[in-house]
Amino acid sequence: MIAAVVSASAVSGVLAVGMVVGGASPATAADAVDGQVVLREEFSGAALPTGWNAVTGNWRVQDGRLLGTGASYAASPARITFGQHLENYRFDATVRFEAVDNTSRWQALALDIPASGSVPWQQAAMRSATTAANGLEFAQRTAANGWYVPSTHAAPSAAGTGTDVRVSVVVQGTHGEWWYDGVKVFETDGLLRSANGVQGFVVDGATVSYDNVRITELDPLPPAPCVPSGATGPGQTGAVVAHRGDSAAYPENTMPALRSAFVKGADYLETDIDWSADGVPFLMHDDTVDRTTDGTGSNHSLTIAQIRQLDAGSWKGPQFAGTPVPTLEELLAWMKDSGAKLLLEYKGTWSEEYTRTTRDLIERYGVRDQVIAQSFSTTTVDRLHEVYPELPTMILGNFPADPVAFTQAHHAIGLNPDAWPSAAALHAMRAAGLKTFVWTENSATAWAGLTALGVDGIITDLAGELVAWQDTYNATNNPEIDWCDEARAVPARGVLSSDEGWDTGLSDGVFNVTMDLWWGENATSFELYRDGRRLATVPLTWATPGAQKAVVPVGGLANGTYAFTGVLRNSAGRTDTAPLTVTVRDAAPAKPVLSQDNWDGDGSYRITANLWWGVNATGYRFLENGTQVAEGTLAAASPAAQSTTLDVTGRAAGTYRYTVEFTNAVGTTMSDEITVEVR
Repeated sequence: MIAAVVSASAVSGVLAVGMVVGGASPATAADAVDGQVVLREEFSGAALPTGWNAVTGNWRVQDGRLLGTGASYAASPARITFGQHLENYRFDATVRFEAVDNTSRWQALALDIPASGSVPWQQAAMRSATTAANGLEFAQRTAANGWYVPSTHAAPSAAGTGTDVRVSVVVQGTHGEWWYDGVKVFETDGLLRSANGVQGFVVDGATVSYDNVRITELDPLPPAPCVPSGATGPGQTGAVVAHRGDSAAYPENTMPALRSAFVKGADYLETDIDWSADGVPFLMHDDTVDRTTDGTGSNHSLTIAQIRQLDAGSWKGPQFAGTPVPTLEELLAWMKDSGAKLLLEYKGTWSEEYTRTTRDLIERYGVRDQVIAQSFSTTTVDRLHEVYPELPTMILGNFPADPVAFTQAHHAIGLNPDAWPSAAALHAMRAAGLKTFVWTENSATAWAGLTALGVDGIITDLAGELVAWQDTYNATNNPEIDWCDEARAVPARGVLSSDEGWDTGLSDGVFNVTMDLWWGENATSFELYRDGRRLATVPLTWATPGAQKAVVPVGGLANGTYAFTGVLRNSAGRTDTAPLTVTVRDAAPAKPVLSQDNWDGDGSYRITANLWWGVNATGYRFLENGTQVAEGTLAAASPAAQSTTLDVTGRAAGTYRYTVEFTNAVGTTMSDEITVEVR
């Protein structure tokens, strides 16, 4: 096969993205774009042309054509290199499959390949079965000697064998266009480029002949449009969205997976919800519980009591045995305490009644500002707008011909595709104030490509790894963004402050960081960083020389000292704020106190846990003689008191030791032990 997702390339650059552009086109790419021809070859001699380097495979000139033969699925496909390094050019050739091992075998125009033919390289591939869904590709062979193919498309007609096909590929920087017999089929805005790569041909499992090869140097593309304030520009890192939590390391869509992704620094936690037979929303990706629990049955056929009894962890590993399926309410209670943000996918089509149920839960826990809803179902997106217009929504699906009109028609704030959008489509979304999160990408190669495009978020199974990749990237990259503003100078210097401890008197790790620019040249956007990692980008309203303010909520910090810095940007440059240091001392729950009422000494009694004042917990565990006997959730409302009880019955004579653990997003606090004597 051509395509397999593999590890990252060692060469700086980005990857292929595809977008269909159908419709009538000029007869050839040459008719569409003029330029200077720098290489023309019609193979009139008996030997390979001077400067053509046969790297692997069988390459020869025969009957006025170049022939190349390569083995199927070879570790090193047949390839020949030629030409010179060009940033902007068109590559034309007449191609004919003479023989193929099977219809999935292919040839490719190498667009940027070392003259030695070594990895990595970028290519535009074509199978003999060109009308298959993956008949045409922009793909790359990576430094790890594997394939990365983020997009494919069917050609308008079959190449087969014995038929000449005129192919053209336009390369302008990282932009590429695939032309097939005069029709532009799709385009990309993320070609892998190097400093000295040349052109070539690559063959796998076929004998292919070539004629009328032409390389034409072109002008570069015009400059990209300016970037509106608050948008993510090309080369800037977007939000890290943890797909079903930390799903590579923990059972997907469980509280351990979501907590782990939050601790690792994910900006959003993506999870899926469905409803039970009795109308309770809970976390589950599939239509049934079969794959991710020890039970069977459709989600809508099981009550929430039955679902809560299921083991949602053992399928991932024995260490996760007994992990329960969370309810949406359990997740929202934890979010209230932690400050975590949620990308909440509504599976399928939701009724008005059940949509209202989710609205009421989100409002009850006061976390509306921490939630974005999404769905593949535009019916569900429309219903969410009708029932809960205050909640932002996004649509899951690839970009249609007019992504802006489509997104706005459903009152959504963005569109989340799995196929990468073109730069032009992304610019249109930015200009309309709309967002784009791309899913599900798990390689550094893809992260580099999407960052170069400037998508607003990357949905990944490897949130911790993406956070680390972004930290490294941001430490060495400072892209120049053409912001849409009226700046005459860099922004004036802003001042950072925090309200940690002001609301409750507790230094609990949940607070706001405020940036005030009191007077002077304004900024288009404000970026807040914690310990060098970007937390948020806030668009600012232009009012030079008036004041500007941005407030960023921060939550879920454990005890410790944190350094915050800010960057104000406009089209003239950037200005850094002075650092702000915040110390968190009271993040974990206050210490609970146990009491018991076994005054008569029999085997039935109640254990009560009280947290009298301080940072609240969102969950608890009672332990009897060191073994858990009960657990549950608590509603946090720091610094108010919290209480929960354990009813014990039928204990035989003896001594019983009890402790309780109170837990929130950043820590656990255990009570002192009490003993109960049963006579």
